Amino acid sequence: MAPGVHAADEGHHQLGANVTPLPSHERARASIFLRHHIHPDLKMEYLEVKDPLTLWTKLRERFGPQSEVLLPQAQNEWANLRLLDFKSVAGYNTAIHRIASQQRFCGQIVTEVEMIEKTLATFHPTNMVLQQQYRNNRYTKYSDLVNMLLSAKAHNELLMSNFQQLPVGSAAALLEVHANFSNEKKKKGQTRLWRDG
Repeated sequence: MAPGVHAADEGHHQLGANVTPLPSHERARASIFLRHHIHPDLKMEYLEVKDPLTLWTKLRERFGPQSEVLLPQAQNEWANLRLLDFKSVAGYNTAIHRIASQQRFCGQIVTEVEMIEKTLATFHPTNMVLQQQYRNNRYTKYSDLVNMLLSAKAHNELLMSNFQQLPVGSAAALLEVHANFSNEKKKKGQTRLWRDG
């Protein structure tokens, strides 16, 4: 059962039969609140249910076991999650957070250390030196590792952009052109001075 639903159930059971029923205006507020936050199809399906406790119980019976359905899927996705399968660090980051959220919903906690280890263990084999460098930094927060990866990606893109704008060997050719142009100007200036003088 989902942690939030379980906590709500515990609170309700603690109240038990020792508490007087809610006044009608409180029941109406609770009913409005529940109906406001459920899907329109569910509103139509449970239209005849007026009591908020009955509505909550029916919804819990129907959707309570969702964690039993989602957990195997989330565990499978976690097992197959690899950084090298994503085109970008941002895409991987979104996927790992989605899977970790699903596991938390199902009562399984994914720690920062597990997320860091999953990320570092699934680097592309050609990046083993980088992986070891990141490991040596001993990150304790997953967000620090991801920020470093995003920063490194931005620096790499800048380097590639600079390289493409000015390929290897083109700087020497540019200097040669500027030198020739400058020499031509000097020669023309000397010629004019000689002719005028």
